[in-house]
Amino acid sequence: MSRPEAQRADGRRSREAILAATERLLLEGDGLSVSALAREAGLTRATFYRHFSGTDAVLDALTRSIADTLLPQLLAGLADLPLYAALDRLAQEVVAVAEAYRHVLVSQPHSIEDLARLVVPDEPIASFLADRRGRGSWFLT
Repeated sequence: MSRPEAQRADGRRSREAILAATERLLLEGDGLSVSALAREAGLTRATFYRHFSGTDAVLDALTRSIADTLLPQLLAGLADLPLYAALDRLAQEVVAVAEAYRHVLVSQPHSIEDLARLVVPDEPIASFLADRRGRGSWFLT
């Protein structure tokens, strides 16, 4: 019997392989199917289903993974800017991210509002703005 740590590491590798395969297929413009994703990841359909319930679930996971990587960097870059400069940078960054990950966004089955709630559940932008208002820096330029 294999060690639990090895099983967890193997599971993480399989999950990451599926996410990477999803992004590759989206970039290539190929349709997503469980069979295609499993084949591209070098896994079986059964392994795919151990990690995801279907293509919508893997798209959600890929989108969350991208957001988890980009959002902390984005917020850190806004922290010391005056509010209006921060809002301007935020708008520019959102457009740049949307362009860079267009292949993922257009494949999503969710509305943009539902997608935002999916990837940013704790609303850090709203917290950022509330903090600025609380510090009296709302109107700083």
